[in-house]
Amino acid sequence: MKCRMMVPGSDASIIPVIVLEIKVKRGFFLKLIYVLSRWQILTEWIKVFFLDELLNKFVFFIGGEVCVRLALELERIEGKEITDQELAEKLGEDINTTRKNLYKLLDYNLVTYRRTRDKKNGWIIFFFQANFGGYENILIERNLKQVENWKNLLDYEKGNMWYTCDAGCTRVIFDKATEMDFRCPQCEGLLNFKDNTQRINDLLGKIQAAEKENEDIRGARKRPPKKKAKTKGGSKSSSEKERMTAENAE
Repeated sequence: MKCRMMVPGSDASIIPVIVLEIKVKRGFFLKLIYVLSRWQILTEWIKVFFLDELLNKFVFFIGGEVCVRLALELERIEGKEITDQELAEKLGEDINTTRKNLYKLLDYNLVTYRRTRDKKNGWIIFFFQANFGGYENILIERNLKQVENWKNLLDYEKGNMWYTCDAGCTRVIFDKATEMDFRCPQCEGLLNFKDNTQRINDLLGKIQAAEKENEDIRGARKRPPKKKAKTKGGSKSSSEKERMTAENAE
């Protein structure tokens, strides 16, 4: 295939033209056109099927892998409502597991729901909808608590000398080692001084990472605020969750 590129405003009979010759197989060229035509669809698919990193991390903290898949499915339908039964079928999980993970998301206000009664059989049907706005504040609070715990451990590590046996089955501070006559109660090996610089550096790294994450969260553009998870009668409580379970059992 030859592709002739002419300089705009030029006369082909006077000014030399730039001639670009590309020798490619017809099949490869058609495949290239197809891939380029599908690129926009691919990028949209990526946006739909992947939660942002912080939300993914938070949902995994709440309920693990099943909860992440549940959140991904709710994100995929982009604000539309879906029943717990439909979610269970899409995830390939039993209805009880699906409801258990929905309750975990409800506890953190990451989903909203409404209930209605089927006019044909009288069963209660629950419709769920994603409500992922505002999760950043919960992440920040969790990080602050972790940082506080790590700083306490850091002070304890720095304020003591540590002793351990060669087998590594016992690690105690100096006062405790003297009570043990510097003998490990498990392997009876000698307790020797152990430098704890690496532990101190590890704790410092965790503290810095958590503080940086909080800074990133605060500096990032927040999602548009969404309404809190409420039923027609108000916010969901533990008694409301029990009522939902009872109504599902009917």
